[in-house]
Amino acid sequence: MPYYRNDVYANLVLDAVPAKNNLYKKYLSSPTDENFAKFKTYRNKLTAMIRKSKRQYYHKKFESTKNDIRQTWKTINGVIGRNKSISQQNTF
Repeated sequence: MPYYRNDVYANLVLDAVPAKNNLYKKYLSSPTDENFAKFKTYRNKLTAMIRKSKRQYYHKKFESTKNDIRQTWKTINGVIGRNKSISQQNTF
């Protein structure tokens, strides 16, 4: 269940990942304290943005399924990666 494909805020996160990678490459090419500090600051902000994006996505997802217990459990199982096996799906 890719959370990042449906969230507007997450699009900013996806655009920020290449910028972080560029800062890391710059640090590797000329390893100075200043380049490392820029990379580290950007990396930490990006991590915070990703966590916030995930939290918002799942909050919206659970909010939209709060009145349907079947959909709620389907979402929970999708989040934890527990899906029905093929043999269970074909037993009907």
